[in-house]
Amino acid sequence: MKNGTNYLTARYAALMALYWAAFCAVMSFFVTFLLWLGFSSTSAGLVVALGNVGGVALQPLAAGWAARRRH
Repeated sequence: MKNGTNYLTARYAALMALYWAAFCAVMSFFVTFLLWLGFSSTSAGLVVALGNVGGVALQPLAAGWAARRRH
């Protein structure tokens, strides 16, 4: 059983590494795009931070709505 657990742990670690690599790439692009549009570094950081806080706040609402749907 231990080998199976190690295999799943390695797969989970690889999945998390890919997730965070994609997240960092998207956030880097987004901040660079905001800077290119003329936002200051502070404004770009605030936009990204508020977007992330909004996502954290809206995620439970979206999950509850999806759980109530019949499809």
